[in-house]
Amino acid sequence: MKASSNKTVSVLLCIISACVAAVIMIAFCWYSGYAPFGSSSLATGDINYTQLDLYEYLRDCLQGKNTFGYSFSMGLGGDTMNVVAYGMSSPLNLLIIFFAQEDFHTYFDVLVICKISLIALTMAYYLQKRFHGQISRILVFLLSLSFAFSQYNITQICNIFWLDAVILLPFVLLGVYSVVREEKPWILAVSVLAAIFCGWYTGIIDCIFAVFWFFFELFLLKSENGGTVTWKGGFRKFIKFALAGGTGALLSAFFFLPVLSAIRKGNRGSLNWDALRSYMRGNFLTVISDYRVGGMSSSAEVSLFAGSLVIIGCIAFFLARNTGWKKKLATGIFLLIVLLTFYWQPLYMLFSMLKVVSSFYCRFSYTGIFTLTFISAMFFSSWENEKDRGMLLAISADIWVFIYLLAGYLAGNVSDWREFSKSILFTLAIGGLLFGIRYFNNKSLRRFISLFLVCAVMLELAYSSRQWLNAYHADDVAEYKDYVTQENQLISELKEYDSGTYRINQSLTRRQNDSWNLTANYNEPFGYAYWGLSTYTNSPDDRQRAMLGRLGYRTNGENYYIVNTSVIATDSLLGVKYFLSPYKINGMEQVEEIPEYNGKYTYENPFCLPLAFLCEGEGDYTPDADNPFLEAEQIYSFLCGEDVDIYIPLEYSEQYSDDNKRADYTISVPDGNYTIYGNLPWESEYSGLVSKDDTPLTKYSCWGSPSVFYIPSEEGEDEIHINVTADAEISVTEPQFYALDLDALQKVTEKLKENEPEITVNGTDIDIDVSTDTEKTLFTSVAYDSGWEIRDNGEVVTPDLCEDCLMMIRLEPGEHHITLRYTVPGIKAGIILSGAGIVICLLWYMIDRRKARKLMK
Repeated sequence: MKASSNKTVSVLLCIISACVAAVIMIAFCWYSGYAPFGSSSLATGDINYTQLDLYEYLRDCLQGKNTFGYSFSMGLGGDTMNVVAYGMSSPLNLLIIFFAQEDFHTYFDVLVICKISLIALTMAYYLQKRFHGQISRILVFLLSLSFAFSQYNITQICNIFWLDAVILLPFVLLGVYSVVREEKPWILAVSVLAAIFCGWYTGIIDCIFAVFWFFFELFLLKSENGGTVTWKGGFRKFIKFALAGGTGALLSAFFFLPVLSAIRKGNRGSLNWDALRSYMRGNFLTVISDYRVGGMSSSAEVSLFAGSLVIIGCIAFFLARNTGWKKKLATGIFLLIVLLTFYWQPLYMLFSMLKVVSSFYCRFSYTGIFTLTFISAMFFSSWENEKDRGMLLAISADIWVFIYLLAGYLAGNVSDWREFSKSILFTLAIGGLLFGIRYFNNKSLRRFISLFLVCAVMLELAYSSRQWLNAYHADDVAEYKDYVTQENQLISELKEYDSGTYRINQSLTRRQNDSWNLTANYNEPFGYAYWGLSTYTNSPDDRQRAMLGRLGYRTNGENYYIVNTSVIATDSLLGVKYFLSPYKINGMEQVEEIPEYNGKYTYENPFCLPLAFLCEGEGDYTPDADNPFLEAEQIYSFLCGEDVDIYIPLEYSEQYSDDNKRADYTISVPDGNYTIYGNLPWESEYSGLVSKDDTPLTKYSCWGSPSVFYIPSEEGEDEIHINVTADAEISVTEPQFYALDLDALQKVTEKLKENEPEITVNGTDIDIDVSTDTEKTLFTSVAYDSGWEIRDNGEVVTPDLCEDCLMMIRLEPGEHHITLRYTVPGIKAGIILSGAGIVICLLWYMIDRRKARKLMK
């Protein structure tokens, strides 16, 4: 294989690499029956739970049906900048406009194909540009495919928004190379902008890695130039590097400042400095033993698998005689540092951006895979000058097999010898083919062996990818299409039935466990463009989560809260007028005009309060109760200006059996118009099942389970029997069983609606016209956000807060025109900073052009 003498980038080779990667992925989809070829798809995990609905939000925004920056479809309304920036800002997502909602599984598979192809393309570009055409075209092609079909890229398809950083990493590092070689600093600045814009989370990982890469490139330059790079010269390059990177950050400010503002509203805005303790996360040897077909990363180990060609090239680099020892030393030290980022806690936390990661471990492992691919490329860029290079490659393959087996034995993770043996066979076969290419002088034979090498590398990558994809796919394409069609019809008919302003709650979603009554599909308000209560995003507003948790909708983890029933008193306060459910809750009235869709009937909440109403409460209301029922009752008392009793505590008896793994409660029910609820606060999770008369109601005390649960009751039923069964000991602090007095709630809500304002909502603009004869407070079920500007008759006012969340406005006697206008926090300052970055980049570009013209003269 003759090395290319062309020092310019071969566009054709980049396109071929991308096209071959696309063909391989399309073949996967066809063979495995993924959409559009079958009923399965690559949209698994959180993509299926959260992102498919968010894609519809994106499509609605592009079509003008919803708004970027803020949406009332996010919980009680919220800043959506981080939602957009985290998973939807990639330009490739514009493809969404060509797909109907019911075809989003197909859209996602197409998106995956595009991103894997672009990874191959940008890597092929990088290898040719960085090594100035010194690597043969076939090896550029194979190394690009190896990087594209590496472990990280395939297993993180379920976090597809992370792959944009992999696509852009070669451009970011080319920018670093350009700075080190005293070329064009604006390349790094623009690359940093692109990386942050297309996915800020992994884009920042690219930027952190670029700092380490700068010093690596600097030491490579020093080793190649025989030590001519002085400390002063290196410091000057670092300043230039910092300025270029900083300019890239300035360019992204219009986008990233609003994102930072959104992040700070939730738990993700804090940093875990306490986690910077010095210890090893796992056995360092597993980085070797997990470099295998089907290898997977975990919390204590990482798989950097990118095929046998890459690892053989890495071994050969350190064995090559023509490679200087300084270059080997610099590369070895850098490789060790990169590997330590996965095993040494301080570095691991740095690349995790000082956040404790509880899932999808080693989210930055693509940096390690890139490093291995780069080292291999360094060898193949100069292997033409290496003596006995065929034997060197064969020996490298044998050495790797020995190290691989030894590390697996010492690490104690050789559990499946069949998978280990397949990796060994691929390594020996590819090593043998590389040996044959360099051993035989016959050109025809070498071309024949080269063809076998291409087939062998592609077969290994395809086989390993299939192993991963077998574990990462969904099989509900047909069910999804049917659900989307029916749900859109349901919401359409409901909006036609009632065109007012209200929220919708539901007890049944897509992908809900029928017997356990648990779900994680809480983004359907986004998916079907209505105001709801639920949301499941990477950056929820903690004010809302805390308030809803106190009022009966339990906070779950860092991302969402549990809304799988209707707590009527809470829903009424928050303006929930309709409840979609397969069962009726006492007090709700079925809307007969709307038929059943997706197993759900439409029920109207007659106690629903409007978006804003006048009340007697003054000042801030702070939480004061220790259970959700009393908390709601106290809020209503505050709003009415007098004590109200809407919840009645129920008498009960309890009995434990089966070593405290079963609890039975007998609850006395009074005569009257009531809705019955239970809440069994737990000290530790025991993963139980709550039943009424042994009929399951809900899974309980586990991930995704509720706290407050509705207890169905029949007319004339004076006793209710609730039992909880679990595999572990049941731990309940104080059982809470309450009856919601619907007649009392009716009187309270009627009083609060006596002087109902005139409310107009247009997108995020809210106008309220109201008059009052005395000093009153205007309560709104709009959650506080720093982006809201509230004006009363044109004068800016500061709201009071109910439950540290919902905004209230004090009013003097008279006529009032209240306006609420939302501006994305940070957007104005971000635009100004980005403008400064553009000016700096243009100056750099003009300076480069002037230098180029002088050289031409």
